[in-house]
Amino acid sequence: MVKPWLPLLCLTLAGCEDDLVDSTQVSSLQVVSMVAEPKQVRPHEQTRLTVTMADPRGEGADVAVWMCTPIGDGRTCLEAEAVTNAQPVSVGTRDPDTHAADFDVVPLPIDVAEIEDALDENTVFRGVLAFALACTPGLCPLFDDIEAGTVDPAMLADPDLLLRDLPMDGVSLAWRAMTITSANERNRETNPTIAPRFSPPVQAAPGASVDLQFDVDGVFSDGLVYPLTTLWGFQTAYTETGPAVPTLRWVAPDSEGRATGHIYAVIDDGQGGQAVWFGPAEVQ
Repeated sequence: MVKPWLPLLCLTLAGCEDDLVDSTQVSSLQVVSMVAEPKQVRPHEQTRLTVTMADPRGEGADVAVWMCTPIGDGRTCLEAEAVTNAQPVSVGTRDPDTHAADFDVVPLPIDVAEIEDALDENTVFRGVLAFALACTPGLCPLFDDIEAGTVDPAMLADPDLLLRDLPMDGVSLAWRAMTITSANERNRETNPTIAPRFSPPVQAAPGASVDLQFDVDGVFSDGLVYPLTTLWGFQTAYTETGPAVPTLRWVAPDSEGRATGHIYAVIDDGQGGQAVWFGPAEVQ
């Protein structure tokens, strides 16, 4: 599905603060997306996982990424049972320019007969979960445990246990299913794409709203585009990709003085693929 490029940026005055969707408003550190490139890999193959994060306070973020294939009652990761040393966990930091941290990971580094038997040219396995924990530096003990080699495997399998003693602000845990396939590279699905039909920065007067349109491309099942922003909010939690051009209405804060922030638009193709766009927003 390819959509033609047409510049469009519509501004309207709106007193619609009560219509904002809470989930679109980012007030502290938050994982925005986890994009795997390539989208599909075979067992033992590597993919690059890009974890994009919003950081409205500019405090920076430490990031930990690990794979978990739940087994038994779901409170144990196959990866912890299959290794003789500690379960692999990768650590990085948020880049303030790209808003992201990149990790080269192997979603399924071990041989699992049951999984390999299930894979064929028309079947994929999405039972491997990728977790990403983003924390304001110094806030999460997990990073000290990773450095010391004393991570409790139960915490990597149970998000509730991992977050139990952590504050709400400055901590964000996200997960996604990875896609394992036996298909050759030429027969594998690729990630969708998203690009704005406007030129950043997005600008608006206090209390005004802006209709943002995006060109999207990809093979979609139940494709959705959902917005996030560190500057006020959006009037919808998501919009379908569908035949129409996805449109998201951002509302600027109704306050005096200049304010700046960022807008994020994430597309999910409903089949394990994602892409993200972000850009600056200004209230003048």
